Amino acid sequence: MCIRWMMVLACGAALCLGPTVVSQDSKSAQESKEKKAAQDQKAKKESNLSLEEMLAQALKKNVDILAAQAKVRDAEIELNRVRQQVLHKIVSTVAEIQAQKALVDEYFARYQRERDLYSKGASNAADFGAAKATYEKGKADLAVIEARLPYLIGKQLPAEGVSVSTGDLALEQARSDRTVLLWESLDQAHRAAQTKPQPIQETMAEKIRAALNTEVTCDFENAELSRVLEVFAGKTKGINFQLGPKMPKDMSVTMKIAAPVPLGAAMQWFEDHYQGTRWVIRDYGIILVPSNSVPPGAILLQDFWKAPPVEGA
Repeated sequence: MCIRWMMVLACGAALCLGPTVVSQDSKSAQESKEKKAAQDQKAKKESNLSLEEMLAQALKKNVDILAAQAKVRDAEIELNRVRQQVLHKIVSTVAEIQAQKALVDEYFARYQRERDLYSKGASNAADFGAAKATYEKGKADLAVIEARLPYLIGKQLPAEGVSVSTGDLALEQARSDRTVLLWESLDQAHRAAQTKPQPIQETMAEKIRAALNTEVTCDFENAELSRVLEVFAGKTKGINFQLGPKMPKDMSVTMKIAAPVPLGAAMQWFEDHYQGTRWVIRDYGIILVPSNSVPPGAILLQDFWKAPPVEGA
């Protein structure tokens, strides 16, 4: 009896669970069919895209393009960082140059005071030498700082391994036909020998020193440079005052020195107030030239005037 009842219960359970299993299988099959239909529809739609749509989609989703865009963003960030660094370096370098120029001016003023005192016997050689060394070091430090600026602003520099002097650079900028001049083939040693200051003949040197020690006053108001040289020549005897070929004759000069001073001191005043000019001593007289166009072998005014006479020159 028990076995019979158990068989009846089992058949009932099978009849109750059967529709549920069939229902779940049917639902899974329907979902799979709908998913496949959606994929087929999407593939069909993509296969029917126009050329413009394909290009637009590629620009948005192509992995190579997306990777390249990421690299561009990184490069733009790096570019902006480098720009900020360069701008900061330029500002800092300009500030350093201005500060160093102020120091050089101060060193030069001290050097002038010590030189004047030394020439009058009121200072010793050690103090004079220390002031001169400080001034020269200040100029060297300024040159080092100024050398950074052309690189920072992108100015073209000479090729590596090529030694080019200031005169060579000026010549290169002034001409474009690449003409080769004879003196350009000289080596550095030869050029150094050419630029070494040459002693002035003894007779002329004595006359020039006497002229530089002649006391003068100056009262020029917007006078032409050629007129200033005429007045200087008139205050001396037998000394030629000339302008270098690159000096403008009609340059306007205002020069006021009320108390008498040696002519050499007045010429120093001129160099201090009209920077970029230099008085140089030659066998044929005193020449005013741009500071970057001093003739080879010429002696600067301050070096000649304050130096002791050379015996046997």
